[in-house]
Amino acid sequence: MEYIRNNIVPEILDFVCYIDNFYNEKSGIYPIKGLTNDIIIDAIKKYIASLSASVTWGGGDSLDRERVSNIILADYDVAWTAKSSLPTITINMSDLIDRDTH
Repeated sequence: MEYIRNNIVPEILDFVCYIDNFYNEKSGIYPIKGLTNDIIIDAIKKYIASLSASVTWGGGDSLDRERVSNIILADYDVAWTAKSSLPTITINMSDLIDRDTH
């Protein structure tokens, strides 16, 4: 029991935070509208229950995150949120070239 408390529980908590930081509706890189921590935790439980010899736990890596996001999108009433508030950046490649050397 001590191993679980000291190792597995913190790893899962870190994974919940990782998923939330990546997909939360307000500031996530790929926001999912309607996502809650309860949904994340439930989806992680489903994911862990589905692990097998061919689908293994990667320690909460990006593949684990993507698999959980697939469960979230398939099993809950949520959807991707368009990030229309991000600025558009235009780069003129000639501005990046040092004109003195060419």
